Amino acid sequence: MARSKRLNSILRFAETDERHAAQSLAESGRAVQECQGKLEDMRRYRHEYAQRLQTGDAMDAGEIQGVHRFLQQLDVAIGQLEAHSATLHHA
Repeated sequence: MARSKRLNSILRFAETDERHAAQSLAESGRAVQECQGKLEDMRRYRHEYAQRLQTGDAMDAGEIQGVHRFLQQLDVAIGQLEAHSATLHHA
């Protein structure tokens, strides 16, 4: 095989690898943005529920306990999303 053909083959492989790397980077960026958006939504949602609990909008004891449990579940979910977000940032 002539030298120029070998170089062209190598160049095509390098371009393909570069294209795949760019696609992978773009997908990672989208995943990070999506995760950050979900995290912001959950934090806002948690804040709204905590505010509702603090204002005591005519809730009985059972409802208050239910909101506390729900806030704990949100805290767990937020922690998981934060861990996932950190993983995505380091990938």
